[in-house]
Amino acid sequence: MSEFADGTLRNIFGAAGRDTCEACFKNVGRANLKRCSGCNQAFYCSPQCQKRVWHMHKIICKRTTDALAALPNELLEAYKRDSKAITLWLSHWQPMLYLISPYILGIRDSRGPEMARTHCIVLDITERSNPPTRAQAYRMTAGRVYPIEEWLKEMPDLEFSQEDIDLFADPYAPDGSPLIRIAVRTSSKFCRLMKLGFVQDSDGLDAFETFKDPDEWAPTLAEFIEYGTAASF
Repeated sequence: MSEFADGTLRNIFGAAGRDTCEACFKNVGRANLKRCSGCNQAFYCSPQCQKRVWHMHKIICKRTTDALAALPNELLEAYKRDSKAITLWLSHWQPMLYLISPYILGIRDSRGPEMARTHCIVLDITERSNPPTRAQAYRMTAGRVYPIEEWLKEMPDLEFSQEDIDLFADPYAPDGSPLIRIAVRTSSKFCRLMKLGFVQDSDGLDAFETFKDPDEWAPTLAEFIEYGTAASF
C-alpha cells in the first residue's frame, strides 16, 4: 500500500461521509445537514452552500428525479438502492477527488488550467460484495483522462439527455472560474457526474505529487479505494 495512504488524507480533511457538506466538505455532523428536496441524495450544511454548487448539482438532481418518475414500480426500489449506494460511496471519496483532480489533469504543471477546459476524468467502478465499509462499497477498475469531446460522444450510450450533455460540456462556473469534470461509471452503466472547483493554493499538498504521473495516478487511487483509507468510517 502507498506509504502515505493511511494517514495523510485523514489529517487533511478528517472523517468524510454522510456527516460532510457536499459543497464546503466541512464535517458538521449528520444532524446539521439538510437534504436536497429534489433528488433527496445531496446534503448541505446551509442554503448558501446548496446555492453555491447548484449549477454543478443540477445535472445529477434532474437525472435522478426524471429517472425515478419514469421507472416502473418493479424497478424503482432497485434503482433507489443503487443510487443510494453510489451516493454514500461518493460522499466519502469526493473530498479526495477535489484535492487530487488538479494533479491528475496536470493543472499544477506546464499543462495548466487549459486541461480543465479540454479534458475530464473518468473512473470505472464495480460493486463489491459484502464490503467492510461504505468507503469500500465499490472497487475502482480503471481511470482515464478523456478528451472532453470523446467523452461527450459516449454519454448518449449511458442514457444522458442532450441537456445533460450540454451541462457537462460547459467547463465554467457562473462566475467564470474553471471547473474539473469527473464521471464515475459503474459496471452496470449507472453513471454519476460531478463538476468540482479546485484548490488554488497547493501549499501543504506535496503528498499528492504522485497523482501527477499519468501512469501512476489510477493505480494509486484504486489502491486508496481498495483499502478505504482516506478516512475512518
